[in-house]
Amino acid sequence: MKKINLFIILFLMISFSCKRHSDCQGITVSELLDINTNNYCDLIEKSLAKNKDALKEISLLSIYDSASYEHGTVLVQIIEKVGEDFYVKSLGVLTSKEKNKIKSYLDVGLEYGGAKYKDKALKKFFPKVEAYLVP
Repeated sequence: MKKINLFIILFLMISFSCKRHSDCQGITVSELLDINTNNYCDLIEKSLAKNKDALKEISLLSIYDSASYEHGTVLVQIIEKVGEDFYVKSLGVLTSKEKNKIKSYLDVGLEYGGAKYKDKALKKFFPKVEAYLVP
């Protein structure tokens, strides 16, 4: 009986310690991003439906620590789906601080996003976005 209880406790501990992920329109979102922003999936869905306000809002969210890497990867995937032209148009007028924030997210998103983006500079992968963010 003790072995069964120990096994159950161990199983539950492992299950709850693993990061949970959800899928938002084909984009994987970790629990870290869901915790930081209650409507994160909703913003992704609206962004992919080409809602300019949602796209700007998700781009300018303040996400910290390791979640910022995942957020950057999500932004990269969104840009791939909506296109660079629409993305830049959606951002509208930004301050240099806002531009730097988005560029930082995209830089780490390209770095962290897997083999597809490995060793890709923003300028090479999204030249129009880079031109807008870095005058």
